[in-house]
Amino acid sequence: MRAAIDALDERFIGLFAERMALCEDVARCKAESGAGVVDPAREQAVLQRVAALVDESLQDDVRGLMAWVMARSRTRQREYFCLLKEGAADPAAAGLPGNKILVLHGPNLNLLGQREPGVYGRDTLETLNSNIAAHAFSLGLKTDCRQSNVEGELVGFIQGSKEYKGIILNAAGYTHTSVALRDAISAVKTPVVEVHISNVHAREAFRHESLIAPVCAGTVAGLGAGSYLAALDYFSRV
Repeated sequence: MRAAIDALDERFIGLFAERMALCEDVARCKAESGAGVVDPAREQAVLQRVAALVDESLQDDVRGLMAWVMARSRTRQREYFCLLKEGAADPAAAGLPGNKILVLHGPNLNLLGQREPGVYGRDTLETLNSNIAAHAFSLGLKTDCRQSNVEGELVGFIQGSKEYKGIILNAAGYTHTSVALRDAISAVKTPVVEVHISNVHAREAFRHESLIAPVCAGTVAGLGAGSYLAALDYFSRV
């Protein structure tokens, strides 16, 4: 299975993330129309389409992986269906594991894949966001990923985070300079986990101090994209 996961390219990740993003909308539409939530024929078509993207020797593993994803999808759709039939206006607020996490990428992270790939890796921001969405779904979470080079915009995103279960914040260069971000985090009730792709403590001395760390729930650094995934693991348990 590890080999199958490693073999998934951006085309598969895109399909994977797209299916997750549509899951709740599909469930809502089916609930409103009174239709069932399981469509085996369409799911088999998706399995065949995805399996065709990888080497033949890995197709069985990939089908198994996607079957697991679809099973989770059907479970969540049934939960939404039941809540909607009971008149719940907001299924997420009613206790489903569809809680939203706000993921904020700070300045220069739009250049991922181009900027210092030896430090930040070769994945683009789009690929990173797809990986984050995929992992979030496996945990019963959903993500809203945003990037800004503007300090004030990031402050505004934090201030408007009331609807979110938590915030994953890579403040990038603002980590070491922004009193405004620190004050915004302190001003809201939404818990924040600070993340960094690189190991900031193994880099220049000025990167060793974080102004926002004291007001965050925790910090994850140096794991590449895994820093974001570890933060999602935390929010899935709180």
